[in-house]
Amino acid sequence: MNPRLHFVIPVCLAVSLFLQGCTIAPGARRAVAGELEITEVQHLPAYVIGFPMFASMTVRSGNLSFNHLPFANILALNDCIGIEFLDSSNRSVAHYVPQPIINPESGAFGEQLGAGQSRRMLFDFSPLVPAAIAEGEYTVRFSYASTRAVFPAGPFHVRFRMPSQAESAWISSFAPTRLNYANWADWTVSKPKSPLPTTDINFDNPLKFDLVLRRLFFGSEPLTQVDLHLFDLLNGMYDPESKALKSELYFLRGEKLAYQQIKAELLRDTPGLAWWLEMVEGGGAFLKTYRLDLARNRS
Repeated sequence: MNPRLHFVIPVCLAVSLFLQGCTIAPGARRAVAGELEITEVQHLPAYVIGFPMFASMTVRSGNLSFNHLPFANILALNDCIGIEFLDSSNRSVAHYVPQPIINPESGAFGEQLGAGQSRRMLFDFSPLVPAAIAEGEYTVRFSYASTRAVFPAGPFHVRFRMPSQAESAWISSFAPTRLNYANWADWTVSKPKSPLPTTDINFDNPLKFDLVLRRLFFGSEPLTQVDLHLFDLLNGMYDPESKALKSELYFLRGEKLAYQQIKAELLRDTPGLAWWLEMVEGGGAFLKTYRLDLARNRS
């Protein structure tokens, strides 16, 4: 589905190719000045192996407009995010550069980005992390790939560590069926076969973003009774997307003043999420798709 109407339903990446040693895709070229630039990358200081791993990237167009660009979102990489890992000795451990394909006939739609506009993407890059990655410090570099060029971001240092005993217990209690799905996104949007756990979500829980999404998508309470304190869990790097999700809730509830207020905040502080508001006002978005539309189809 076109993300401006709803959003792109997650498609499993061909991760097996990457884990077997995928190299740079043929035909990809480096960016040309004035096309696109990556203006910001946000990441956590450490990631827990086996858990979701979110980061954000903001791209901005220069003096050109684009009509068919692929973009990642909170539930899909859409094969436009590349990554390289260097270990402490500066040795390349893994390197993946995607080759996105825009083909409306197959459901792979592109999106517009006007001259001077920006687009923020919060995405889970855990499907791109080698399954056998060792605990330790790494230098990581993301890249954004259009159908014609690859745009590298600056490198950053990050630690990957094994889960603690408490964190492993969180998977057992909150996500016991995770291994039945290809990745965390697929698990997040899968309808639970039993009521969701009502246990409070810890601020330090690496699953918190996915758990909040599942409560929003599949919670038993009506939207009018969703506890707004749930969004408080999504602080720091997640704050812009927390506000965007809250804007969806206000819009669906018909709380016009609250929606206009949070819309103004988003456009002022995070213009790269203007696309999300356009999606909401166009009759789509994440909550509508999973909480309302799919629920109607299942009934």
